[in-house]
Amino acid sequence: MKKSLIICASLLVAVSAGAQKNRKFAPPVMGWSSWNTLALNINEKNICANADAQVSTGLRDAGYVYCNIDDGYMGGRDAQGNMTSNDELFPRGMKYVSEYIRKKGLKPGIYNDAAGNTCGSGNFKTPKFGQGVGFNGHEAADCDLYFNKWDYDFVKVDYCGAAGLGLQEEPTYTAIGNAIKAESKKLGRKISYNICRWAYPGVWCKDVADSWRISGDIQANWPSFKYVIGKNKYLSAYCGDGHYNDMDMLEIGQGLPLNEEEVHMAIWCIQSSPLLVGCDMTKIPAQSLELMKNKELIDINQDPLGLQAYIVYQKNNSMIYVKDIKKLNGNTRAVALLNLGDDPITIDVPLEIIDMSGKAVTRDLIHHTAGPVLNGKITETIPARSVKMWTVTGKRIERTVYNAGTAYMPNFNDLGGDKQTIRYSDDENASCGVKVMFLGGTPQNVMKWTNVYSEKGGTYDITVRYACGENRYLKIVVNGGQPVIYKDLNTGSFKKYGTLTVRATLKKGNNTVTLGCDNGYAPDIDGITLAKR
Repeated sequence: MKKSLIICASLLVAVSAGAQKNRKFAPPVMGWSSWNTLALNINEKNICANADAQVSTGLRDAGYVYCNIDDGYMGGRDAQGNMTSNDELFPRGMKYVSEYIRKKGLKPGIYNDAAGNTCGSGNFKTPKFGQGVGFNGHEAADCDLYFNKWDYDFVKVDYCGAAGLGLQEEPTYTAIGNAIKAESKKLGRKISYNICRWAYPGVWCKDVADSWRISGDIQANWPSFKYVIGKNKYLSAYCGDGHYNDMDMLEIGQGLPLNEEEVHMAIWCIQSSPLLVGCDMTKIPAQSLELMKNKELIDINQDPLGLQAYIVYQKNNSMIYVKDIKKLNGNTRAVALLNLGDDPITIDVPLEIIDMSGKAVTRDLIHHTAGPVLNGKITETIPARSVKMWTVTGKRIERTVYNAGTAYMPNFNDLGGDKQTIRYSDDENASCGVKVMFLGGTPQNVMKWTNVYSEKGGTYDITVRYACGENRYLKIVVNGGQPVIYKDLNTGSFKKYGTLTVRATLKKGNNTVTLGCDNGYAPDIDGITLAKR
């Protein structure tokens, strides 16, 4: 029997490796996490029962291969500073559980805090169970324990204890990341590292971790879904090359209406968020299970380009998300039409908004049917709290609009420490409902689009839309060339927009357009549009 289990698991690994061989990087992780359904009530029995269900429900075969143990397994540190597990909850130890998970053809994952106490320490369990157990000062030893001796493949690292100690995010998480990379190299296998700082921490995290949380903990209700979706609206520029914005666990299977669960699944998929089931897998409602196993949605999430969709239309409670799939600048794109409101909304926009023209055909990825044929425009009514998720195939045209919410800003973070840090800001007067504020002040505090695509290269007019209630100046740089500086820009109000146009030569392929202001703040920026001469 043991030999059969090993063979079965080996075959699964071989198939998985074959499916991934053409990838340049890993897709978002898929699996299950214990926290949202079990919280601190975890033990060997219910973790193993969920691993069993992960297989019997077909979730493993649908791609959900990680089985992650969250907070609550610790027994504290011993006199020598070594991490221990709780012998009452896990009588055969954490290595037994990881072996049990692996025999199911799954990958085991684990949890800790960056420093000090875990988020659940001192609650209704023995007060000291999660106190003083964080990574800080124990990075190498803990990595050897988790990934070598206990044999886990994933770790989520929280920040409750580290925040209480006043530590800085970047050096603290980087030290942990360096130890994980060293252990991964020693063991010769991938270890996935998730930063859980509850907000986008800054561009440094892409060099350190595989994924990072961008919001507070999700809850199984519609307002929470809207909150998390809002936190990830303008972060597409920070996802890529196997590194992902984490929108937290899937709350599908927790009693929500099907239309809200469809929004949850569709937006997490088109945003390339990790997909970690958050419910009790031993009792998932049939329609929720079917949705989570939807292969067409999962394929969008696991697409080899690894891109996060960006917003091209935003009005009231409606949005259009779009991203390339399979091939950059190809003829098929993934599109989501989202209504976050409590009333039906009709979207009526030209097809050019998704960089296509003429006639296009769609496929409904939620219902596995042919969608509408689009003749030059998108006209769809979206019911309340609902989404339509398509692939759209048609004639691709060059992108001409790069709104502020798609720009990359090297100084941006969402930690909220400085109210005048460069940031994205919702603005109903902006062309896509978003602008960038607090641009400039230093040469490094810029915004840029690194994917300004030209099929053949040539001369373009680049028009900047901006708002400013006082005299400010703006520096524009294309592909690192000579700066063009506009002085004394003033539209009379930060809610009133004007434009300026600069002519530039773009090379074939991707170009970089950078906006900034070396001294003092630049105007608020709505975005740029391109017109080929």
